[in-house]
Amino acid sequence: MVDDLNVRLELLHRQYEAAQGRAVKMARLAERRRALLRSVWEVLFPAELASLIAAGLGDDEVGRRLYQLLLERRQGLLRPDDNGASQCEESRGEDKEEAAEEAPTVELTEEQRIVLQVLGIELAARQVLRRATERLGNSERTVHRLLSELKEMGLVERRSLAVPKGVGELSSTLYLLTEEGRKVYRGLFGAEPMSTETAFGGYHSPEAWWFISTVAQMIRRGNEAPGGRFAYEVFDPVAEPEATNTAGFRRRYGDEDGSRRGSEPDLIVRMRARQGGQALSVAVEVERALYAAHALKAKVAKNLRHYTGAGFAATYYVATTKEAAQLLRGAVRKVTADVREGKAVLPNRAFVAIFSLPEIAGVEAGWVPSPRMIETEWLHNGQPSKAWPQGAWPVFYYYKHKVKGGGRNGR
Repeated sequence: MVDDLNVRLELLHRQYEAAQGRAVKMARLAERRRALLRSVWEVLFPAELASLIAAGLGDDEVGRRLYQLLLERRQGLLRPDDNGASQCEESRGEDKEEAAEEAPTVELTEEQRIVLQVLGIELAARQVLRRATERLGNSERTVHRLLSELKEMGLVERRSLAVPKGVGELSSTLYLLTEEGRKVYRGLFGAEPMSTETAFGGYHSPEAWWFISTVAQMIRRGNEAPGGRFAYEVFDPVAEPEATNTAGFRRRYGDEDGSRRGSEPDLIVRMRARQGGQALSVAVEVERALYAAHALKAKVAKNLRHYTGAGFAATYYVATTKEAAQLLRGAVRKVTADVREGKAVLPNRAFVAIFSLPEIAGVEAGWVPSPRMIETEWLHNGQPSKAWPQGAWPVFYYYKHKVKGGGRNGR
């Protein structure tokens, strides 16, 4: 008995060492990729790279922001000259000279200068306040005063996002450098300041960034919910492309079926029961439903084909408003009606659930239910069950498609 146990322990130890060796190899390859990318950024944007690193941003975020900056400036930055050579260095030198010539003569205190530098790398109000207080070693009240002074100078403007108040922890306010402020920044720091296009370029808008990031935070908080049944890993393919790829996921699905454009999940969630068991993955769309009815229906049909075909256990829609949830429910019903009438085809099994952000935001210590849990526990005699677990997100609507035995749908 003891010998058998020793053999099993030895086998497990060897398997562990082998897995550890593979992990080290993968880590080395990832480090080599990061080093190569860093070399590219050092050639193209040395000042911007130094500024972002000094701000303490991670490699993924640095790469995303510099790549977006590259896209913005590709016409002028990488335009070949008549001899086919890159004008990168020449353009950069001209940019610096122009920045120095254009920089307005504005007298700034050292504190104002520090806040202006922070505004060149951060836009969201809470992040601006946090980073500026760290740099200054002072209170938020002081930072607010300095922001007001910069605003009076015409260097900064305040913008409120069109998002619900009191939902989530992200700031709904941005502090943006005006054109005059951007000129001053270039003159003082010799680099291009952050813009909304660079910061949120991977998203449709700053509001889309806010909604997606807020939903991601809400899902992650479910890991600490006292009554929760599941543990969650949340991936944002835009903000965390390397982590998404490493986890075995992609930015886009469905190109292989001939679609002009595949489906791009806003979030990918891998969930596992806390007591153990097999993990399942869910594609999450944070949906404002800003489409015509036929376009929304086409999007839902495309998502269900692509995500289910890629092996996701379900497609979850988080509607930003109750009206958006109602439009999504109508779109799902139209898609399923087409399937029943033979006008459309879905994979043999498909599951879709709709949640309303105003409803789930009001749930204390909320957590995300699994498809199986929704199917078996949400409804009782066609109505939301009174036995639905406390803290579990309420379901606005769900539908399960199954070729054999038909489908089931909720309210």
